Amino acid sequence: MSEYSIAGISFAFTVTSVGKVELVPERQNIVNRFDEHGDLLTLDRLPEEGNASFRQRMLDVTVNRGSPTYEGFINNLARELGLSKFKAITIDLVLGSDGEPLATNPRVDILASEVILYKEWNSSEDYEIDKTINIYDLGTDCYYLSDLINEINTSEYFTASLVSGVRPNLLSTCLVRGNTHRREDQEVAWADQQTRLKDTEWGTRPRTHEGSFWFSEKNVFVTEVAGEPENPGEYSIDYYNGYLVSYDIPSGTGRFGYTYGEFPYTAYASLVQLYSLQDENFTKKLFAQEVLESGEEVNALPNAEGSEIIHQLYKDTKVFWGA
Repeated sequence: MSEYSIAGISFAFTVTSVGKVELVPERQNIVNRFDEHGDLLTLDRLPEEGNASFRQRMLDVTVNRGSPTYEGFINNLARELGLSKFKAITIDLVLGSDGEPLATNPRVDILASEVILYKEWNSSEDYEIDKTINIYDLGTDCYYLSDLINEINTSEYFTASLVSGVRPNLLSTCLVRGNTHRREDQEVAWADQQTRLKDTEWGTRPRTHEGSFWFSEKNVFVTEVAGEPENPGEYSIDYYNGYLVSYDIPSGTGRFGYTYGEFPYTAYASLVQLYSLQDENFTKKLFAQEVLESGEEVNALPNAEGSEIIHQLYKDTKVFWGA
């Protein structure tokens, strides 16, 4: 089996003048077993791509799955172009002298134009932001990954580092959008009074969020206490090390769930990015912002970059104005 599937040669005839004919060799793919496997995955070989590279992209299908979601589109487009996403930076928590994180409910959001560090996150509006870091505009402190890491490391609650082999002058806007927020709904309360939360898919203990637990056996888990449970209905949670302790013995079939933060969190980067004109974090960078009398901030006229994008959309899209 040939390592490269481009061994065939044919000839094309080009008439450049009367009475003169040139023969131009063309390379053609020779189909082999790799192409058959690629067909099963609806993945085509790139022009002049060898079997080794094609095999890696086929394996990537099962690792970075495609889907209609933002991340799924990134995975599909990057793979089709031979530009798979890669690990870029790692974000972790700063620990206190007791070995536990300084932030109780930490969360990190990577958005289209900024990174938000929450020191106390919850699902309501009552959260505390440690830092909002702009990663979009040229000339700001965080235009490159090295700048972004330096800014994160000024935080009291978070620390960041560059993944080995990644260029520090890579644009921060190459980061794939995502967050550290995860949800678990299928934990089982075993009948031994102490339940160790299962490891996350990254092999780490879940750093659970306070106030996020729910229980199916509400007669067993009634009142949360800080120390050891001493009365019926009491329970305690070690949010950092991932333990649930109850006074009563559960039936063994009770279920509970919670939200947790994935730390250390590895943010991926991709040379292929998607931006939506409906994304508030993106449109704020395309339009001048005007504050109404009510205090509401709205989009005004497009700025230079916004005008260029809109012009390009009109140029490449059939848009007609009129009644």
